[in-house]
Amino acid sequence: MLKVIEYASKLPRTKKQLEASLINCRKMNAMPKTKKQLDQVRRMGTAPKTKKQLETCRLNGLNQKGRPECGWTRGLTGKNTPHWKGGITPLGNKIRNLLQNKEWIKSVFKRDHYTCQKCKRKSGYLVAHHIISLSILIDNFLNKYSKFNYNIQHLIKLAINYKPFWFLKKGITFCSECHDEFHAKYGKAINTLAQVEEFCNG
Repeated sequence: MLKVIEYASKLPRTKKQLEASLINCRKMNAMPKTKKQLDQVRRMGTAPKTKKQLETCRLNGLNQKGRPECGWTRGLTGKNTPHWKGGITPLGNKIRNLLQNKEWIKSVFKRDHYTCQKCKRKSGYLVAHHIISLSILIDNFLNKYSKFNYNIQHLIKLAINYKPFWFLKKGITFCSECHDEFHAKYGKAINTLAQVEEFCNG
């Protein structure tokens, strides 16, 4: 009971105390204690709330959350961005969410005895790494089927039966730390078998 009374005595009572506690919450990165404080924090955010504020943000190079945009892709989306690869990201996400992909991951883990092939650790979060990047496999897949102008649902059905996605030899088990270390060293775009062998033996 005493703890409740102590806690209640520390809650802000005046507007000035509320503003001071909000500033402290922001400094300490702590959550506000009451719903009123939470609403106050939301209202004090930097995100634009009106169309006029949004336009001002865009003119000043800020995104919809009021944060600075990346310099050389500012305002560029979709086909206009230099990162555009023909709209394959949704297809890649859908392939990663397929039941066949989940089964492939389990098969890779089982073959490697649920052990990281770099550090030989058996515990922790494991990742089934694609020895040949999934983006390369998707590019090959699209090169094979793009001439037929299939929609994405039809491409997903074709992907289920596309054998190169599901070869067991195209996967290797890493723990999350080794997986992050691999991508920090070699990048994410184009990964090869030679890189994996060098990484595991190095």
